[in-house]
Amino acid sequence: MKHRRVLATIAAFVGLVAGGVAAVGPAHAAGGPGQDTQSLAPIGYRKIVHAINGKCADVSGMSTRAGALIHLWKCESSNDANQYWLPSDLGDGTFTLRNLNSGLCMNVQGQSTRPGTLIDQQSCDSRTGEKWHWRIGDTLGHRVLENSLPSPERFGLCLVISPYSAVNGARIVTAECATTDAQFWRFQPDD
Repeated sequence: MKHRRVLATIAAFVGLVAGGVAAVGPAHAAGGPGQDTQSLAPIGYRKIVHAINGKCADVSGMSTRAGALIHLWKCESSNDANQYWLPSDLGDGTFTLRNLNSGLCMNVQGQSTRPGTLIDQQSCDSRTGEKWHWRIGDTLGHRVLENSLPSPERFGLCLVISPYSAVNGARIVTAECATTDAQFWRFQPDD
């Protein structure tokens, strides 16, 4: 019995190392103060899940067209290619998020630096509205997803559910980065 536990522990450790090394790699050298230093280079498609209500960033209507809005929707277990995003490390501490279904990237509509701007999908060309990075949101370890557009305010612009709701179809927009429940997100591995 003891031998089985030892083997199970070793197998679990090997599986954790094999599956986890990619997700917890070396820090980005270019990461700024307050930025999460999780390496994104070797990982695959992920869902962007709201850390409080558990719902996903979803392309409205499973659209494959440029300009389709990104909204909040129940995380699906099938027929969910519109909820998977590929983070592509740009080497400067930022990454783009390419949608599996459309091949288009998550973008701040019109490159606007105004809080309340809708999030859509556009062709992936690494424009500033498509560049994202994680920031530590609070002392509990929650993270916010900040865009790299220059903000006229002291803080950057982060993804937020507005108004805060767990209802399917709730808008995802930009807002000044803050430590509010509406701004806490995480990547979910594609199980």
